[in-house]
Amino acid sequence: MAGALFLHPLTEVAPYDMTDNLISYEGGFIRRGLLGAVLYAIPFLNTWARTQFALKLLFASNFALLFWMVGLALHRYVRSVSVSLLILLQPFFFGFLVMTAEWTRKDALLMSCFCLSLGALREDTGTGRAPRRRVWPFLSANLVSIAAILSHEMYGVAMLPVLIVAAASQDHAAGRSAIHSLRRAIMGFSPSIATFILLSMFVGDAVVGARILDAWRAKGVALESPGALRFLVDQNVYEGLNDGIGLARDPKTRLGLLYWAFIAMWSAVVLVLSSSVGPAHEDVRSTRGHMLNDRSVAESAIVVALTAASFAPLFLVAIDWGRWIALWLMCSAVLVFSSWRNPIVSLLRSLLAKIIVIPSLRIPTLQRSWGLCLLNLSIFLPLPCCMHELCCDATFVQQWSLAYRSGRVVVTLLASLGVWRH
Repeated sequence: MAGALFLHPLTEVAPYDMTDNLISYEGGFIRRGLLGAVLYAIPFLNTWARTQFALKLLFASNFALLFWMVGLALHRYVRSVSVSLLILLQPFFFGFLVMTAEWTRKDALLMSCFCLSLGALREDTGTGRAPRRRVWPFLSANLVSIAAILSHEMYGVAMLPVLIVAAASQDHAAGRSAIHSLRRAIMGFSPSIATFILLSMFVGDAVVGARILDAWRAKGVALESPGALRFLVDQNVYEGLNDGIGLARDPKTRLGLLYWAFIAMWSAVVLVLSSSVGPAHEDVRSTRGHMLNDRSVAESAIVVALTAASFAPLFLVAIDWGRWIALWLMCSAVLVFSSWRNPIVSLLRSLLAKIIVIPSLRIPTLQRSWGLCLLNLSIFLPLPCCMHELCCDATFVQQWSLAYRSGRVVVTLLASLGVWRH
């Protein structure tokens, strides 16, 4: 369905994305090498066609898993399958992944790892177990997080800090002080933190990239160009971020950056207000269910701001902004539409008592019907879908909007049936 509607068939994988997935340790230890090392160790993958098939099957399966996990979290909150799907298909949730074929990259894989790590920690939610029994949830979350970091350092930059705060909030909910809970969470994720720090220091060179290509060729998988390998081996994580920040100062990128800033703010507002489609806050004694209240909005906004701060280094890179917004909002949605939101807000309030407060926003009452109306309207928000969004004139924005694409599909189908001629 994704291929038919948005012209990204399963047979299409960009060469750059493919080489990024085939980075391995055959040329020496390097970042992003875990997935490629696993694929290289499979004897069956000795031709280019088989390797492509394995990657497509992996990412399609992961996309389905991620869609199910995030959808399950939404459904537990809104208690409606149709509303859950409506939220999931927002332009900067799974709508972005479908339109840009981003499901064929590691981004969705990292988001799945984030959800699995949260699931491992959730088993210990509010139980007040002894420290020795708390080892297993942290061990499981660390194993998943380390695998994610070794597959792509983005996880360590943006998602690991959010995971640590979530773990600390659950510990705080069990009765421990905020500082003590945060310290315990950092210690619990020290293996993942150490992995990210050590990985970030490694810098390869052209020889490493050439050795990786030669190893795949010797196995029967011949890559025409180095693609991602050319950029991977030239710098470590921190140098890459510095180069990206330099790019952000380029006047040519300012218009695109402003446009994506607007998209990010609008999408965050939609995410916060869409909490009105769920049940009333459990701590608010209200007889009017499914109504937006000031406390719910404030708590959702705080969680969205927390995740935005964690993803800030990626936005500073000033490339692939759409990817960062999609991942940020999916990460935020998992926390906003789940039982994690309240403990996280409570932890932040305890840590920054004089700064983090829940203000009275005085937002007019928003019924469930208006929340659904807002979600429906936001689906048609114009959405450019090329990776380096440097061209943002009106025609470009219109052509890449979901409304334009959907209309084009309908006209094409009518023309194929002889009903419409154009």
